[in-house]
Amino acid sequence: MKVREGDLVVFFLGKGEIAVPVPKTKYFKKLHPEGLLAKLFENFESVKELVQARSVEIIKMAIRDKGEGKQSIKTSEIRTALTGKKEGERGWRKDLYLIKDEEWKNWWGIVSKRLKSDPWFDTLAKDIVTLREAPVSKVESLFCRFSIERDPKKKLDLCETMVTALEGNEEAPILNSLMELLMKYLVVARS
Repeated sequence: MKVREGDLVVFFLGKGEIAVPVPKTKYFKKLHPEGLLAKLFENFESVKELVQARSVEIIKMAIRDKGEGKQSIKTSEIRTALTGKKEGERGWRKDLYLIKDEEWKNWWGIVSKRLKSDPWFDTLAKDIVTLREAPVSKVESLFCRFSIERDPKKKLDLCETMVTALEGNEEAPILNSLMELLMKYLVVARS
């Protein structure tokens, strides 16, 4: 940004320099330095590589763009941030996109599975991704899913996965006893 004769000269990605009267800059949004929009400006190609690799880091960046104190983002907001505008729509992002609209479903299917297994993300709420303050263990994540699951068969599957994840965990001697008990019930329940 440069100041020139009462105007603020801003470089817009794909549009070049645009002079904006200083009074109009009150509508500007301050970008988080680690957010998606700032990273797009700094190094478009590295962000594009993260998208092509279907990295969950893109979701962290999109959440950071939401602003201070915001830790969640809707799936629709992620889609809007990453895909282009529809034909005939106007706006500064109409030609700037990271994922083609027709590729979104496939891309999101892979990324959403990765988010579920990432200890930094909570994906329990429908269509909302939350960035946790700190990562959780695999067992904690499984237990959260277990506690809200309603289908008894899926609950059993999650229980079995938790038991398997806890096997050999020296820090959980009581849980090891519980695992033995649960494994007996799982064998009976699946019979």
